[in-house]
Amino acid sequence: MKMKMLYVRWLDSALNSRWTRVPSEDSGGLSEVKTIGFLLFEDKHHIQIAQSYDEDNSNCDSILAIPKAVIQEKRVLKYKNK
Repeated sequence: MKMKMLYVRWLDSALNSRWTRVPSEDSGGLSEVKTIGFLLFEDKHHIQIAQSYDEDNSNCDSILAIPKAVIQEKRVLKYKNK
């Protein structure tokens, strides 16, 4: 099966695990994340991408679900498959 490889720039929640004065700009907020992976599934709410894909056996590893509401940019990347 021919898989699409994607570059996704998205906003993730962030955690500050130390005592912080409130309100504070350092209290967490959102982190911009850049991810590259193989598109497994997409609907109107989210995408699922895999970090690794074994084309010979149709297995994948490290599946990440990203809500579409937090996606800032998404591009299909070209790669050479078998």
